Amino acid sequence: MGRLSNLLRFLYHLLYYPFAWAYDLVAWVVSLGHWNDWVASVAPRATGPRLLELGHGPGHLQALLAGARPFVVGLDLSPKMSRLAQRRLAAAGKPARLVRAQAQQLPFAAGSFDQVVATFPSEYIVAPASLQSIWRVLLADGKLLVLPTAWLHSQPRLWNQAFADQLRTAGFSVQQEYLAVRASQAVLVTASKPDAKT
Repeated sequence: MGRLSNLLRFLYHLLYYPFAWAYDLVAWVVSLGHWNDWVASVAPRATGPRLLELGHGPGHLQALLAGARPFVVGLDLSPKMSRLAQRRLAAAGKPARLVRAQAQQLPFAAGSFDQVVATFPSEYIVAPASLQSIWRVLLADGKLLVLPTAWLHSQPRLWNQAFADQLRTAGFSVQQEYLAVRASQAVLVTASKPDAKT
């Protein structure tokens, strides 16, 4: 498993940095054209007026949310992905609030966001430093929405519950739902920060 994890980490690095220009094509091929639909399936649930997207990538979700919500910020460490997202938002005539930083050290004040959203994040999302940072920037009763996986058939399948367990350990209450997206399924995990009054 260690070798596979290292290989995947290396491939993600290539796709996010030197070969960022090929990201959309690779995503389309591996998902048989469903990738952007899976990403877009989160948009109706991203309703908070102040939203932060972690790992904005080439900016597809940013383009859907920017302008439709009062305040949307995208965060990514890759300068190449930031350029792709900036171009996509400019072409759509949408405001771009993009920040280069890591999820483990979010450069925002405590309680800055109603919702934090991540689609197909890598393992950084469950790093204790990431979860602490996300917790800090969320308002009381704020939500972390994560689309961790999807598959190309309509029958829900079991997936690794360790992800939800890590969110619970960090203090979140966790719900998951299966989203029907064309003839496929995606998992949406909603991790809620308790209201300060409870």
